Amino acid sequence: MTASAPEIQARPADAPAARPASGSRGCCWAVLRRLVGSSTPLWQRCIVVLVLYACTIFIFAAIFKELELPTERAAAEAYEGDLASLREAVLSLTNSTSKRAELLGFVRRIQDFAEKTAAAPSLDNPNWDFGGSVFFAMTLTSTIGYGTFAPQTPGGKAATVVLGTVGIVVTGLVLAVLGEAWSLCIGRAAKGCTRARKDESEQLRTRRDATAHCWAAALLGVAMLLIGAALLHATEGWDYGDALYATWVTASTVGFGDFAPSPRGAMAYIIIIASLALFAAIVDALTTCVAAFSDSPEDQGDEPREHEEAAHAGMASTAGHRA
Repeated sequence: MTASAPEIQARPADAPAARPASGSRGCCWAVLRRLVGSSTPLWQRCIVVLVLYACTIFIFAAIFKELELPTERAAAEAYEGDLASLREAVLSLTNSTSKRAELLGFVRRIQDFAEKTAAAPSLDNPNWDFGGSVFFAMTLTSTIGYGTFAPQTPGGKAATVVLGTVGIVVTGLVLAVLGEAWSLCIGRAAKGCTRARKDESEQLRTRRDATAHCWAAALLGVAMLLIGAALLHATEGWDYGDALYATWVTASTVGFGDFAPSPRGAMAYIIIIASLALFAAIVDALTTCVAAFSDSPEDQGDEPREHEEAAHAGMASTAGHRA
């Protein structure tokens, strides 16, 4: 009894030292799994991933701003100097007032086109201010890649590779959770449009539910495209057809760049996130529908026959052993 007393006292003393060692392993992953795990309510997971995505984008934007903005300002000052020299050279070509006005108008049109396509650096509206850097970080992590402007410094290019890799993983997590929310909405809409039948088989019920889910996803996708196009039409001033085209290019992450939203338009950010998540949900619905119709009824109908034949063969062999 006296020998066991020190052992009993030593165990509580050693236990606190062992708990922090085991609890410190994978602490961040454990917290993340708890916040976005399937046991957490979906609306809470949506909030968590949106906050995580916003923090990621803002941090990336601050890094890109520090790396690219000084170089862009220097390029903008050099660009303004080149334009002034070009105007002086144009004015020296002729003494005619009308000819000078015509040549200066031509130079102005070239300048407007360069600034419209974000190809020319500007001191008044730089591409790499915080708003523009946020826009670039979103197009980078979502793999849209409009291409309206890109990093020019070695540090910015290196940050694009490193941060882009991390950001794509974070965006995948965000789209997975938001896509689940969209899928839930689509499933409820499909369930409200269909009615179960008592006499139908499990296969027919699965196909009917998959078809209704696919139609609901398609209708919701069309509604999202129309609403997104209307918002871009109002905020960007594009023709509605061009806005509809740009919304699809954004949702599908094709990102040609011929129609890119303004980096300082908050509506573009909402359209990017919502359309990407919905597009993922639509692809999931189409995949589910194709999988439901991939198994032929003949193959499924042969399975009971095979089981029945195997059962008869087993009964016959059992009877033979008994005999």
